[in-house]
Amino acid sequence: MGEKALKNIAVFTFILMLSVILLSVFISYEAGENSQNSAFARVRPTLYEHKNKSKDYLSTAKELKDELGEKYIIIKNPGNNNTYSVSEDYTKKEITLTINGLKEENLTDNEVVRVNQDEVYKGAVEKEELARSGFLIPEVLSAGGEISNYGTVPESLKADPVNGFTIRYEKLDDKEYKADVHFKLDHVYAPVLYEEEGQIYVALKEPSKIYRNIVVLDAGHGGKDPGAKALDSSCYEKSINLKILQDLKKILDQEDIKVYYTRTEDETVYLNPRVNLANETKADLFLSIHCNSSESSLPRGVEVLYKSNWKQGGFTSERLARIALEELKGISGYVNRGLVAGDEILIIHKSQVPVALLEVGFLSNKEELSLLKSREKEEDIAKAISVIIKKSLEEINSAGQ
Repeated sequence: MGEKALKNIAVFTFILMLSVILLSVFISYEAGENSQNSAFARVRPTLYEHKNKSKDYLSTAKELKDELGEKYIIIKNPGNNNTYSVSEDYTKKEITLTINGLKEENLTDNEVVRVNQDEVYKGAVEKEELARSGFLIPEVLSAGGEISNYGTVPESLKADPVNGFTIRYEKLDDKEYKADVHFKLDHVYAPVLYEEEGQIYVALKEPSKIYRNIVVLDAGHGGKDPGAKALDSSCYEKSINLKILQDLKKILDQEDIKVYYTRTEDETVYLNPRVNLANETKADLFLSIHCNSSESSLPRGVEVLYKSNWKQGGFTSERLARIALEELKGISGYVNRGLVAGDEILIIHKSQVPVALLEVGFLSNKEELSLLKSREKEEDIAKAISVIIKKSLEEINSAGQ
């Protein structure tokens, strides 16, 4: 083969290799541009397509992502004249999407899609449900030993945010059905519902990014755990704690404060889920309502337990306890027993937010038992706790925390 022919082959080979390299770079660039929107490419949204027809697809996908956030659920709208609502059971990390007005049972598992950043999960949940910890034990035991650590760490930050879901139908009449899509989630979220033609979106937002202030209220004991028994055996602590909380809820329902309750009825709630709720929601305040008791009938008065080994800075558990004690001791007939370091109590030990356990009186003392069983006194205690919450939040907000 001549020298000229060899040179032509070399030039042709060089040009071919350069073309391949340039094509590879272009493909890689396009893949990089589209990778952040892969979730939207697989589940094409309709939210902005009708509003911004002049924009290209990637721009509308970015707007959709900004609107919904990193984690959300997409369900294909099974009809045209349906109504939707979302309810939550945050103590169990569960939400329910209710769809009314269905003409038939036409919603399938494959139409339930979950998105976490750029990962998409469709159909039945494949991952194993995360282990749940929680034991019904006396609340004065140490947080160590056989008690497992609160919460769990997901294997991947981009894991499916749904641990499982079910679809259940109810026939309302001859023409309509109702569907309840029940989700078990990996964390406590603030669900935000978006209704758009062709799609239903449920954004899974962090509560602390939705609400300015968050308070977690706990009525101690409940269900199979009765708490302390009254001196005359006429009642148990769990009932009085709950009555005070229910009165308090009526007051706080009128306020612009997001409140999570560990229980609002006589049910068994284990210790870990109580403190987990405060930690996962990044609550500003965590208050637990209790009644005290003693083997002797002589002790009386109010005391507040707090976390003494607080390391987070800012508004502390001790500060919350001091505000609480000032309000509670003002209730007629109560003796001030002061502040008590309660670091050995599980819900205090594990709390990562300002926490105070309120011992509002002794069931073992005849006079205080009479007060605690009085509806008027229970309402007074509820009002005092509402003031504790307002004063504490004012202090937190004024400090810019």
